Amino acid sequence: MVSLATQVGIPPGTLNCLIGGPDVGEALSSHMDIRKIRFTASIKAGKLIQVAAANSNLKSVTLELGGESPLIVFPNADLERALQPATMFLLMNGQGCALPTRLYVHETIADEFTAKLKNIVEEHGRNIGGDPTLPSTSSSLLYHRHQKEVVLSYIQTEIKEATLLTGGKPIGAKGCYVEPAIFVDPHPDAKVLREEIFGPVLVSLGFPLRTRSLS
Repeated sequence: MVSLATQVGIPPGTLNCLIGGPDVGEALSSHMDIRKIRFTASIKAGKLIQVAAANSNLKSVTLELGGESPLIVFPNADLERALQPATMFLLMNGQGCALPTRLYVHETIADEFTAKLKNIVEEHGRNIGGDPTLPSTSSSLLYHRHQKEVVLSYIQTEIKEATLLTGGKPIGAKGCYVEPAIFVDPHPDAKVLREEIFGPVLVSLGFPLRTRSLS
């Protein structure tokens, strides 16, 4: 992208791409010549950036932190249409801040909907980690080995707090692949309901009344 920007006439050095971890974030957020920071990730990291910005030149900060988007499916819904956003989250490896991580399905259709969801995810899982040049290959690759370990750690915790319906295992010794995981019947205080995992993990809950799901 930086190369293309230069080719279309944007002066070299105007647009820069810095790749790194917390050290890069710390340097940018505390730099006296930077006037604006836009950050998307965890609440913990966002707090550190806000403090660093205030302690340096009081730069402007915009934060998008810890997204936990719900998807609610009512009994009169078009189930096939509702499956698209529900599965898109898992099949895109769960690495999106506005993707649904919690699925609330009316109890009269919960079993049917969850079964359909399970079948789609398992079919997708059979093609993860294959030849990337083939159209049939799924691409649930996590962005870093550390994130793979984070996701697997969450899954191991959730096995104690909810019922694992399918998936949740690492795929292959190489690469950052994890099977998309679906949990059902979680404990009210389960981590999967309260924290952003940023991986292919979805929790499904049944509900009897509209008012209860919204509350």
